Amino acid sequence: MTFIEKHQRLFANIPDEHHFPDPEYVLNADIEMANPSQPIKAKNQYEKTIKDTTSQTIREIVPILNHLCGEVEEKLLQKEINTELVIDQELLEVAKSTYPNKLESELENDNLKLYVCEKPIKFGLAVTNTMGYLTVYSQKGLLMGYLSSDDSDFIDWCNNLYDEYRTLSLCFSE
Repeated sequence: MTFIEKHQRLFANIPDEHHFPDPEYVLNADIEMANPSQPIKAKNQYEKTIKDTTSQTIREIVPILNHLCGEVEEKLLQKEINTELVIDQELLEVAKSTYPNKLESELENDNLKLYVCEKPIKFGLAVTNTMGYLTVYSQKGLLMGYLSSDDSDFIDWCNNLYDEYRTLSLCFSE
C-alpha cells in the first residue's frame, strides 16, 4: 500500500496529483483527520498549531472565509508575524460582503499582505521556515484534516506551490 493509498481520506480531497507532495517528503509527517466522534479535533489542533507559531513569517493559501477573517489571522497579526495570504476571487467577494469591517481592519495591518489568485483554490497550505502544512476541506468549508511536517524537502515543496499560486495573484488593497 502506498503512502497516498494509506491516507486516502486526506488525498481524496486534494484537487489533483500536482498538489500531492512527494511521498518521500512526508514519510514522517503528522496527519490529523476529523472523524464522526471528534469532528472538529483536526480543526482545533491545526488552528492551535498555527496560532502558536514562533516563526516571524507565515505564507498561506486559504480557501475558506473563517480562516481569512477569523481568530487565526487575528492572532498572527497581534503577534506581529509577517503574514502573506493567497485567496481566490470568490473568497474575496464573500469576505467583502460578509465581514467588510474585519477585512478592512486586517488590511490596515502592515504585517498582512493579501493576494488574490485568478484560479479557484480548493485546498489549504501554510508554510513557515520550520514547518509545512497541507490542509483539506469539506464541500461546506470545514477543515477535514491536515498533514504537517518539518522535513526540509516538504517545506521547499510547500514554498514552491505557494510561489506558483502567488505568481498567479495580484496584491489586493482597498
